[in-house]
Amino acid sequence: QGDFPLRAASYAVDPAAAEQPPAYLSGLSIVPLGPRRHQLLGELAGRKIPPASVCFDKACFRSGFAPQDAYLFLQGVQAAYNDANSLPRYTDQGQVWLVHNSSQIGHYYRNALFVSNGRNDTELQAAVRLDAAGRLGEFAMSSTTLDGYYGTDWQRAIFWQQGRWFVVLDRATVREPGLYALQSVWRLPVGGAWN
Repeated sequence: QGDFPLRAASYAVDPAAAEQPPAYLSGLSIVPLGPRRHQLLGELAGRKIPPASVCFDKACFRSGFAPQDAYLFLQGVQAAYNDANSLPRYTDQGQVWLVHNSSQIGHYYRNALFVSNGRNDTELQAAVRLDAAGRLGEFAMSSTTLDGYYGTDWQRAIFWQQGRWFVVLDRATVREPGLYALQSVWRLPVGGAWN
């Protein structure tokens, strides 16, 4: 264990081994939410959270490890900035396409669906629910839901054909009567304009 924080470990690697990227991280990878973190985010913080069996920390879509390869990741838990179900980063073809480097709190400042019931006075669930995820050849998909998002349930589905395209579909199902404002927010690293 040595001087590594948080019980991190070091592993011996054969110096003669050829350097290669970890193939198991290509395609769709779901990073599970460990039992201790599930407890810390939910019960110990006094927040609602789905069962541990359907929670995850991150979902990553990755075609490889070169700058030209596609990489998109989906946030599974509410970090300090209320960003569960958002897309913190998307890179492809050597470019950063989506980013949300902001210390502002809330989905309005993320690549997310912003929902407002005019009050936004309830605490959000600590994590989203993983409804489905899978890979088949060059295709992958995920479906996640943030329940109780200011009177709605927000479902985000991501479909991917590796090397070709991503499709992101958002749906909010109203669970409480009232007036709502919704905005699909996409944060680009630079300003742009239609010509």
